[in-house]
Amino acid sequence: LTSFGRDTVRWMQDNGMLVDISHADEKTFWDCMEISKKPVIASHSNARAVYDHPRNLWDEQLRAISKNHGVIGVNFYTQFIGETGKADLYALIRHIDHIASVAGEDALGLGADFDGMESLPEPIDGVQSLDSLFNMLARMNYSERTIAKIAGVNFLNVFRYVFGSNRE
Repeated sequence: LTSFGRDTVRWMQDNGMLVDISHADEKTFWDCMEISKKPVIASHSNARAVYDHPRNLWDEQLRAISKNHGVIGVNFYTQFIGETGKADLYALIRHIDHIASVAGEDALGLGADFDGMESLPEPIDGVQSLDSLFNMLARMNYSERTIAKIAGVNFLNVFRYVFGSNRE
């Protein structure tokens, strides 16, 4: 980040704004993490250790977001999940499993990116079919509490902290 960029991140956090690093390159990511005093999110990003795509995050980045009390929203866009033809619900769950094991269940959320994507992992075809994912997680022994965290509780906790901290 330039000095203006650093000042902007500080200003955002001082004024109740949430910093999202999903489209940031690696240097920008680390610059943001270095100066952030409040949670930072990756609203729609996946694990690069599971599928090596430039938009996905390395394990060190996942751990940094967790340490910062932020959340990583797992992206449903098949090009970020896995190879063509293999980016199904199981591949998406591999990202969830990996992020949970590296960053912890409190740093995990959904960042489906349903706004006009070309392809989604079968059988997901929109928000109306998220129960397929939640049912699969339950069959894989994810607790109801953990599924609730992934489904939105973790993001809500970050929102309450960031947006509520400057209210009088």
